[in-house]
Amino acid sequence: MKRFAMAALILVILSSASAARNITFGAKSGIFSANITTVPEGWHDTAFKNGFIGGVYGNYAFTKDVSVQLEVLYAEKGSEGSIVYPGFINYQFDSRFNYIDIPILGRYTMRADHSFKPYFLLGPSVGISIKAEMDVKGEELRWDPILQQVVMGPVNAIYDYSDVTTTTDLAIVFGFGFEYTMGFSRLSIDGRFNMGRTHFIQAGTVTGHGIAGTNLPPTIDYEDEQTKNIGFALMMGLSF
Repeated sequence: MKRFAMAALILVILSSASAARNITFGAKSGIFSANITTVPEGWHDTAFKNGFIGGVYGNYAFTKDVSVQLEVLYAEKGSEGSIVYPGFINYQFDSRFNYIDIPILGRYTMRADHSFKPYFLLGPSVGISIKAEMDVKGEELRWDPILQQVVMGPVNAIYDYSDVTTTTDLAIVFGFGFEYTMGFSRLSIDGRFNMGRTHFIQAGTVTGHGIAGTNLPPTIDYEDEQTKNIGFALMMGLSF
């Protein structure tokens, strides 16, 4: 609830200032395709996963071409993959590292006097971690004490990464978009790349839940990992 209250407060502040011609505010949402740069020990290869990204933003124009844009976004990051040994193990894992991202972006707008305007974005972003966990689902070959035989049994476990991930995550954001003016409102579409700069998985122990009766380890120990968040975002926004 705190993150939504923060977003609402920023929207109210920006709304009250919207009478100034050089200030606009709005909301945007879209898809975030996320992955991590290196695979932590014990994981197999990872793949990009699609999640939600969206929030509110305000833009202050210094000139008709140059402005600064502050955003508060909820972003679902992480990765997904599988561990498969045919006939023995078939695990699918889904790591969820979710953040409240706060980008502060410089914006350069081309053709500023036209209704249809391309623009470029560049700047830093600070992410505040709100979830850090990994789901492991699938099936595995194991001994059933009731049937007294080896069977393929289900796996549905969660590992909590909150004790080994950093509270904040610094990234560099750069992107390109288009804005179309429609009367008093502006419709925008932009794509951007988030390049994480923080090694967000640190030394510590991860605890598993729901692993009783499976072959999964109850805990996983990590050294400092050289793992960073990366991702591509595609968003549509409406501002006033």
